[in-house]
Amino acid sequence: ATIDVTKGITGSVPTANLPTIPVTKGGTNLTSGTTDQFLKFTGTTTLASAADNAGSLVQTVHYSWNSGDTNATIQNCFNSTYRNYLIIFTRFQLGSNDNGLRFKPVDSGGSSESANTYAAENHHYTGSAFATAQWTGSNDSSISIMKNQASGAGKFISGHMYYFDPLNTTDGIKGYTWAARTRRNGDYTGYVLGGGGNATTTAYTGINISASSGTITNGLFTVYGIVDGS
Repeated sequence: ATIDVTKGITGSVPTANLPTIPVTKGGTNLTSGTTDQFLKFTGTTTLASAADNAGSLVQTVHYSWNSGDTNATIQNCFNSTYRNYLIIFTRFQLGSNDNGLRFKPVDSGGSSESANTYAAENHHYTGSAFATAQWTGSNDSSISIMKNQASGAGKFISGHMYYFDPLNTTDGIKGYTWAARTRRNGDYTGYVLGGGGNATTTAYTGINISASSGTITNGLFTVYGIVDGS
């Protein structure tokens, strides 16, 4: 026997009587889900899990430099969700030769640590030799990413930095490492590796970027929170 479903049928089918439509018929094979979950199709099955696709890097800030500024304070880079961060700085160009690019973390009010706080060491390659320098001295109140940078078209600083535990207020140990493509004034294009740390119980939420003198004419700056592993 058959029923013509186009005639003489009214009302709604109770939810309890509805089947689960399989994936092969265009369904999800799911009857319910959990708040904030989303669907991921894996060929023949469907997975409902937000965590499975969350990724290990989550952008917190993206900043495009305003030409002519000497410095900028960028807030909301760091938050309580993530412990460690990846910072990407792209095509930073300086307004004059023998200038430098400097970085310092700031608290929620925009204040930074005073002198005698930072210590870092840089290893740089200038196209013919390696050299080591402590551009960030023991009395500095910011971190020198690059020193004596050349200005002009194609002469820029691009690289990345890892910043560890900026909101730590317990033991106050905060560290950073970086690697960058650079162009020192009077040298070939090279690169610089650096790292250091500072001991403070201040919770950092933002970053200040500046030129050691003069202006920064261009640059993109992006911060990603790193999802902790299980």
